[in-house]
Amino acid sequence: MEWYTGKDAGAGGLGLSGISYFQVMKGDIPFHLPDKPANVLQAVALKEDKIILPSAAVHSTITQWLFDGIFLRHSIHQFSDHLSFSKKNDRDTVSLSFNMAGHTVIRQEGVVYEVEGQVHNIIYANGYMNTFENKSLDAENLSIEFSREAFLQLTAGSNDTMKRFADRILEGGPAVMGLQSLPTNAAIQRVIREIITCSFTGHLKQLFLLSKSIELLVLQADAWHQSIQKAERYKRDDVERIHYAREYLINNVEMPPSLSELSRIVGMNEFKLKKQFKEEFNMTVFGYLADYRLGIARSFLEDGNKAVGEIAYELGYSSPQHFSAAFRKKFGVAPSELKK
Repeated sequence: MEWYTGKDAGAGGLGLSGISYFQVMKGDIPFHLPDKPANVLQAVALKEDKIILPSAAVHSTITQWLFDGIFLRHSIHQFSDHLSFSKKNDRDTVSLSFNMAGHTVIRQEGVVYEVEGQVHNIIYANGYMNTFENKSLDAENLSIEFSREAFLQLTAGSNDTMKRFADRILEGGPAVMGLQSLPTNAAIQRVIREIITCSFTGHLKQLFLLSKSIELLVLQADAWHQSIQKAERYKRDDVERIHYAREYLINNVEMPPSLSELSRIVGMNEFKLKKQFKEEFNMTVFGYLADYRLGIARSFLEDGNKAVGEIAYELGYSSPQHFSAAFRKKFGVAPSELKK
């Protein structure tokens, strides 16, 4: 294992042999975090580094492992202030990202990602600029990067969720598995802890880290697939409830329920009912009811078999006058004129 101890960054950076950097600026205070060697994807034998970087802006302890075209990094940061910095990702890799602690806002191509503690995501951002803002002073994360080719080979024949993600990578990206990261479940947390506390050395450690990297990929693939399937099931169920709400209104047009009654009948809270009803039918719940009642009223009037007052009460209006006002507003003529 190689140990590096950084100094406060000056104009020339830290000068660590074989390591490139990206610079973070807060006013006039720069600091550097180590980046991967340019030939990371050619690494075969396990290479392990621990880097300690104390500076005025942040104190970082970073442990990183390189092997078989895979790059793992465990980072612990203690910031002195809330900072903003940018970095361009110029490597063709797919990152399994596990945010263990801290709150970070990431901006990429006009999209904002809120990343808080104990969440995970899968990211492909080759060639794209990211802007980071730390919203908390302590942060800890683990990232595992696979070469694009290795990731596509490993996930070939996987579940539909991973296939769709692979297609987005092939289109050129950027690709993020989800705008909202998923909570890390107990299985993922266990594997992360096993990686960080691994006591093996040499080739056994390399095999262990390789197996755990693939295990985390499998656990992420399953977690995202289950989450997306669950969301799709909920969406289908919600659509069915919205359509049932409409049918209930139509079948009870003469004595329609209140919004709270309708929400209880269909098993959906009022806010969600109002929002999704409008998304599905492009009008509010009672806007739809009013429009439907007036459409029926017009049909009755054109048939000429019912009086205006009779139609008004049959369709649940409080009075013929109320009905006439609503009818004129909708069709531009009074009901009595249409009946003639």
